[in-house]
Amino acid sequence: MSRTLSLITLTILCLTVLLSGCGTGEDDALTSLVLPIDFAPSLMNTLAQDGFAVTVTITAPDMEDITRVRNIASIPRDDEAREIVINNIPVGFNRTITIEISKDGEVLFDGSGTVNLSVGGENRVDIALRSLIPIDIPISERIIGTWRLTNTEAAGLLATFRPNGTFIQVVLGVFEFVGEYRILGNQITWIVEGEEGTGIVEINDGQMAITYPVGTEIYERVVD
Repeated sequence: MSRTLSLITLTILCLTVLLSGCGTGEDDALTSLVLPIDFAPSLMNTLAQDGFAVTVTITAPDMEDITRVRNIASIPRDDEAREIVINNIPVGFNRTITIEISKDGEVLFDGSGTVNLSVGGENRVDIALRSLIPIDIPISERIIGTWRLTNTEAAGLLATFRPNGTFIQVVLGVFEFVGEYRILGNQITWIVEGEEGTGIVEINDGQMAITYPVGTEIYERVVD
């Protein structure tokens, strides 16, 4: 009799666990994923325009494929980066995440990575994106930000260009000058305390060169 009662009790406990989903329910087997989309401010401003979309695909042998498509302009910002949040992803090993940024059906950037997703909290994953085709971003947008002069006797000077057409120069961390600037094509004209200068700007891979009749100034972008 005691053995029969034990079997009945065990059966009831098993049914209770199965019906309640303790330890094996869907809620315990799902998690969320955060994917930052982060480029230089000038490029992010371009990608935030209408028509640029990001497609995220998550695949693994033990789950159905998950695909999400978002307009980049609709993705909330965290500082300059934009973060995609995807919920209800099965936890497990070897989840392959593929990101594509496109416009009008043409893929401009892509990247992928394989990660293990665990339950409890958000899984934040940084996927490096590579450029597939060059994007023509005006110098007037690429110059926005802070640059450090690396040559000439004024090396170390900081110049911060603002979107509103003003800039600030900080010399030796003490002296501060505020001026205005205008850009037409690759030509920059600046005005500081009534003095005016004109040069030709080139920006490549975080380096900026401004060439004047008397020489060239080389700057490197300051990353916060």
